[in-house]
Amino acid sequence: TAMRAGMNRLGRILTVVVWLLAMTPLSAHSNSRAELDAQLEATVARHLGIFVTLPTQRDPAEHIALEGTTLSLGFLRPLAKGLSTDICDGGRWLLVGRLEQTRGALSLFKSATKVQRIRLQFVDVRTTVHPSAKGVYEQHRTVIPQITFEISRERALKLDPKVLRRTLKGQRCSSLVRSLLDKVSVEIGGAR
Repeated sequence: TAMRAGMNRLGRILTVVVWLLAMTPLSAHSNSRAELDAQLEATVARHLGIFVTLPTQRDPAEHIALEGTTLSLGFLRPLAKGLSTDICDGGRWLLVGRLEQTRGALSLFKSATKVQRIRLQFVDVRTTVHPSAKGVYEQHRTVIPQITFEISRERALKLDPKVLRRTLKGQRCSSLVRSLLDKVSVEIGGAR
């Protein structure tokens, strides 16, 4: 029970932190890289809720970046639940947001006019250790793309998040996600 109370307290703290980060809108102009990063973080938190940990607590493979007009998100998620479940989760997170209070891609596009495309990529990390010439072991990490999801502003404007929130469930979810997004690319084990 003490552990459960601690977890509830941590959940409330994370909710407040995400809310505080979300108060800064993504503007077309930014004065510094740190300011742009904070704005991107806040925008993703407010509209998609993909990350539930602070940036300093995330794996280095996880990222939020604006590449031209594409908002690129990398999320560390080894695929263990089954491909259909993973495709459903990724598509739902992008279309309606991961958390109950988030509204998804359409809301993000309306808020961030510079963003024309959103790319969410589930990744895994392979770690190898090799001895160096100095007699110490060096760790090498390779980021391995698993599934890539993409949606354009044009496609998102045609979708109703309220309807999607009700329909992106169950056995048909994976095929529905594939039909709604611009791209769903499975890159593990050579399967596509």
